[in-house]
Amino acid sequence: MRKLVATVTPIYKRELSIDEQISLRHLRQVLGAHDRIIIAPEGLHIDFPDFEIRRFREADFKSIQSYNRLMLSKRFYSAFYDYEYILIYLFFIDIFSSIF
Repeated sequence: MRKLVATVTPIYKRELSIDEQISLRHLRQVLGAHDRIIIAPEGLHIDFPDFEIRRFREADFKSIQSYNRLMLSKRFYSAFYDYEYILIYLFFIDIFSSIF
């Protein structure tokens, strides 16, 4: 049976800025009841114990164009088939509440 919703946060670099760290903390506070998934390049060493990490090819994160191709690909969305909905959480957005 498919789960209802997950947040999906792209991270492509090892160190997050202060603003990105605050955004991630906000995600935990507001949407913490939902599954939280980070997508990252295969070779990137990151540690977020309260997130599941799903890996994609390093080439998918090399440029804006390759990242956009990933985000429009069947391969990307197939990786989240176990969810009815996903929210792609980018660091510059604000979420104030959850309706799920």
